[in-house]
Amino acid sequence: MTDPEKDAIDARWNLVRERIGDLCPLFDEIRLSLSQTQVARALALPNVGALRRLLRTRDLPDVRVLRDWYYVVRMVERAHQGDALGHWTMHRGDCANVYYRFVETVTGLPWRVVRDHGVHWVRARALEVWAPYLGQNDGGI
Repeated sequence: MTDPEKDAIDARWNLVRERIGDLCPLFDEIRLSLSQTQVARALALPNVGALRRLLRTRDLPDVRVLRDWYYVVRMVERAHQGDALGHWTMHRGDCANVYYRFVETVTGLPWRVVRDHGVHWVRARALEVWAPYLGQNDGGI
């Protein structure tokens, strides 16, 4: 991947992060047990329906699709910053195997392959998955 391609991916990623806004702190924690109801409550929304409407108005996908790919991106970012997945999951009292399986379920590829592809590759994949939702009201990102 060339530097201009990486720059373009970073620019699109930053625009999406702005759109995600107040969800970022919730998703940065990478809690696999985080439910739609918990997200709605954390945003002081009355219910999951209000959360779905909020995501639609921001031209974002369903919370699960958004959260799952965001988590994978954050996991790869952490790994490339030197924070091994096995280490931080163990430190939290979680089982790393659950996270390895999660990555494979979301991406269709083993953790090692996703990690080795790098941050820009996984960001590009997330943006591809989210593309049908992004920009429905404003011409896209």
